[in-house]
Amino acid sequence: DYLLDHFCNEGKTPRQSDMAKGVKGLGTYCGLRKSFLYPPQGSEPCPPSPSAPSPGGSDSLLQVAMPQKLLLTEEEANHLAEELVAEEERMKQRAEKKRLKKK
Repeated sequence: DYLLDHFCNEGKTPRQSDMAKGVKGLGTYCGLRKSFLYPPQGSEPCPPSPSAPSPGGSDSLLQVAMPQKLLLTEEEANHLAEELVAEEERMKQRAEKKRLKKK
């Protein structure tokens, strides 16, 4: 919330920031509501940002289903961890070879 509040109030004078803090939900981030990831809970919509595009063309983008990240099983997570450790080890060995070549 701190970062969102910071970005919502960015570019405003101190007086404007204080006014925005007193009114919940009026701040915007890139022209979006502060809680743009969550469904509205009976609060009034935020006023459009002056730099935001007209609402007519952007509504269709809100309907696009975003791909969901699949949850990993413990076995898959362990396998990925082993691969990362092995890759780090290979990188260390390469760096050591380069260091020895320079001597």
